[in-house]
Amino acid sequence: MASTSKPPKNKTKKTATDGRTGTEEALQGLSASTSSATDPAAPVPPKQQEGQKPGPGSPPLEPWMRQTVVLKLKEVDGRAPDMSQDVFGKKMVLDQGFAKPEVTSIHSPFAGMFWITFASVAICKRYWEMVKAAQPDSPFRRFVGSYPVQREERRVTVAMRNPHIPGKDIVTYLKRFCTMVRDPTHILNGNGFWTGKWSVIVCLNRDPTDPDGVQHLPPTFSLGNSQALIYYFDMPQTCRKCGKKGHKLSDCKEAACWICHVAGHETRDCPKKTACNLCGLASHIYKDCPQRERT
Repeated sequence: MASTSKPPKNKTKKTATDGRTGTEEALQGLSASTSSATDPAAPVPPKQQEGQKPGPGSPPLEPWMRQTVVLKLKEVDGRAPDMSQDVFGKKMVLDQGFAKPEVTSIHSPFAGMFWITFASVAICKRYWEMVKAAQPDSPFRRFVGSYPVQREERRVTVAMRNPHIPGKDIVTYLKRFCTMVRDPTHILNGNGFWTGKWSVIVCLNRDPTDPDGVQHLPPTFSLGNSQALIYYFDMPQTCRKCGKKGHKLSDCKEAACWICHVAGHETRDCPKKTACNLCGLASHIYKDCPQRERT
């Protein structure tokens, strides 16, 4: 009697990701998306299409990640070289002019990969600029790098003076400057009362001329006669009257406009004061805007 052979069982290899925490998964997902900061021939990740939400390779950023640079050793002869944390810390941090108090931690989740978390965003940016500007003889040329803070996604707080302005109108306004990822939700206080503030997640437009690589949102805007303020992490500190850096609203000496944030004229003389501040068209004002949410 002919014996029947059973097909071989598929042996599932246990990977290094088994049993990891959610943060560790986020680290690997972000590490997998590292692009070369020093090698022009390295492949560039595809651009995110307008309106497309970040994929599984783009985990949400935690605050500490915004002060972190990721460096990964390039392969040599098809093999990934290794480097100890002690050697990396001396050659790639201390010898590059960064003191110990400027570095919060150096973490190596995988062989040849290093997460350097700095004491502030400013120090982190200074290190990243050094990585990007590396000359051919620089030790940084042995690495590919990623700077998570350059990701376009931001959690934005909108403080609207008039609580009766619909969230849909805030979305309509913001879409003039960015892509919406999640619609606005109310921010509540400890007693469950709405604070008058909205929380919204947006994807900023890319801007290679800006030091952060993105087009930042205006710090103030109006819908009708109601003013609003915008806040988010790493938002540039600019005057909320004239839009210039280097001073605050209370110290502003400019003859500047609250409507267009351009110096040289007051709000009452603004050529755009009769334009709709919801959609930007000059043919009507906010109360007559066809895009306005009717309540």
